[in-house]
Amino acid sequence: MNWKNDIWIQRNNFENINGTNESSVALSDNLGQNVLEDKTKHEQDLLANLVLNRNFDKYDLYLIDKNNFLDILHDPFLMQGMDKAAEIAYEACVNQRRVFIHGDYDADGLTSSSILYKFFTRLGLSKDNIKIFIPNRLEDGYGLSPKTLSEVYNFDAELLVTVDCGIKSVSEFAELKQAGIQCLLTDHHLPDEIIPEADAVIDPHILGDNYPMRDLAGAGVAYKLCQAIVQKYNLDESLLDDLAALAMIGTVADVMPLRNENRHIVNLGLQEIANGSLVAVREMAKEMKLNPEKLTAENFAFSICPRINATGRMGQNDVALDLLLCEDLAESRILINNLEAINNERKNLQNSTVKEIDAYLEQHPELLNEPLILLKGENWHTGILGIISARIQENWQKSTIILGLDNSEISENNSRVFKGSGRSYAEFDLHRVMSKVDDYLYKFGGHKKACGLSVEEDKWDEFYKHAMQAAREELKQTQSDDNLANANKIIYDLEISPDAVNLVEAMSLEALEPLGEQNSKPVFLLNNLRVNSIRTIGKGKHLKLDFINNDQLLTGIAFNKGDLINVIKAGDEVSLLANLEINRWKDNVEVQLNISDLAFAEEAKYLIWENIKNIDDNEKDIIETDDIIAFWNILTKLNPKGSSLISLKRIQNFTRIDKDKYLSLDNLKSIMEIFSEMGLLRVDAELSEDSFYLSIQNSTQRAKISDTNMAKNLIKKGVLVI
Repeated sequence: MNWKNDIWIQRNNFENINGTNESSVALSDNLGQNVLEDKTKHEQDLLANLVLNRNFDKYDLYLIDKNNFLDILHDPFLMQGMDKAAEIAYEACVNQRRVFIHGDYDADGLTSSSILYKFFTRLGLSKDNIKIFIPNRLEDGYGLSPKTLSEVYNFDAELLVTVDCGIKSVSEFAELKQAGIQCLLTDHHLPDEIIPEADAVIDPHILGDNYPMRDLAGAGVAYKLCQAIVQKYNLDESLLDDLAALAMIGTVADVMPLRNENRHIVNLGLQEIANGSLVAVREMAKEMKLNPEKLTAENFAFSICPRINATGRMGQNDVALDLLLCEDLAESRILINNLEAINNERKNLQNSTVKEIDAYLEQHPELLNEPLILLKGENWHTGILGIISARIQENWQKSTIILGLDNSEISENNSRVFKGSGRSYAEFDLHRVMSKVDDYLYKFGGHKKACGLSVEEDKWDEFYKHAMQAAREELKQTQSDDNLANANKIIYDLEISPDAVNLVEAMSLEALEPLGEQNSKPVFLLNNLRVNSIRTIGKGKHLKLDFINNDQLLTGIAFNKGDLINVIKAGDEVSLLANLEINRWKDNVEVQLNISDLAFAEEAKYLIWENIKNIDDNEKDIIETDDIIAFWNILTKLNPKGSSLISLKRIQNFTRIDKDKYLSLDNLKSIMEIFSEMGLLRVDAELSEDSFYLSIQNSTQRAKISDTNMAKNLIKKGVLVI
């Protein structure tokens, strides 16, 4: 069990700290009134509070209030360049020009390409005159390149349309213009200062574009182009049938904010699939024991979209593209089997690589003393390194970059190239660190929390040395007295009483669908619940708990927390963070807590940021023999398997509970050193100023506390009293 440096922080406070919280919307024109009018009737109306706390705008409130639901989409011509784009696309189709669609290998790029292919052929464009090209992630890389432009020329294209890419491809579009090929650029990524010279460009992020929903997916932009053509030329709206379903998949897969128009696109798409659209997707849902008539955005985010994305990661895009375009039931089943095989291969590779890296780090714990986990391997599959970096970062609570050998590229210096991905932990700014060593990078891009990069093998040693130095500087800048600086932040929405855990409240939360980015599944804090029973399920991997609240019995499942069976017992009082879920089994319907984190009730007081932010602790504390004994008892309780990642702040919390005494992190480190000198404890790695990988030793050594050098120094300073 890894005891992380957790902080529980309410969403509004977290957004205020990070400067992302906007003022609440005015509920004018009676919008959402049906949602809010009964708030005063209940002590806790969860839906009403969430609507207010999430600052839903008028458009969102229209979509939440089912009694006031309007089938509305924003006017596509509010997007800059849309009129010209619609004209170019329509004339190319009706005049049977050769149209080349250049997409991307992820689910957003695949669905964007499928939308335009379906729509253009419905407009009458011959299938002989249209081609979708999806770059191979492992061979071609992302977006337009000299290599992918050769495909345009080989097709004798008269019109190139990009989807989900192109906004930064200035030189490529200049070459196409020189070649006399008409170009329509559709994208949703942030542009640079120079916009490519295409005949029409639509991207809601272009400076000066005032489209009401800037954060459309690439598939959303493609869908708006189709909507614009239908409106401009007064065409039958049936031409748009099932295109919202494709746009929905792209929106969810690309983790776009499920606010404003994106919510409506996702709702429309789910409705289309429920009504029979996308035969192969419906069949895939059935294979996963999901009801196609009752799919949610969450089903797509965690079950369907990862399978579509797996084909791109494994360099087999055609399977997913064929599946999205498939309209034959028998063919769809063949494609689904192929897709499942590819996804299983991806999962097996991913899991084996994570195990390999974890084992390597356990064998070389000195690497964990570095400010950054930075590893390369010749046999690691480059298509899945983003997922692997995220897993390693989570397992070891340290910013991580994992690179694999890119077999498709040799640098201009005739050097092999390692390509990979990085993920940041806590407030560590990975982009800033990599920017400082840009001279040693072959390619680089990303943001604070994640990056992609390539490094020439010949430059690896210099890159590693300078990257670690830059990471040390970043860690020093990041680490501070701020409780949030190095914490594992777990965000919750509201604190609620156990009385609010009922079917009425849980069912009301379904109005928040679709749930996803910027409209996540609500997480609630429940304090001081007494454990009635506790057991493991799933071969010891998960916990099943029952709680008693007066005469009310609450049930919950804590996934991947089976090790807590060695720590928490029946009769203990705990606090927890959980979603409210509705279990429907035959004729039974009940509410269940899906527990994301839990702690002893007394300890939770020191995990909740709102409680601890103003605590004024005395740093000049005295260590007594009882404190050393208490440290050992707490450590062995939290570490029943003998080796694990331990946060000293968690031990600090328990010393407050057990002894009503504050011990500084420095003094806790001193106690840790005493046990290390006694041969009872081995410090394998220091992951941060308060997180360590520790192993309890079965030592026969019987050294006294007072005989250790650390104890002697502390006694001399008057810090330790024995």
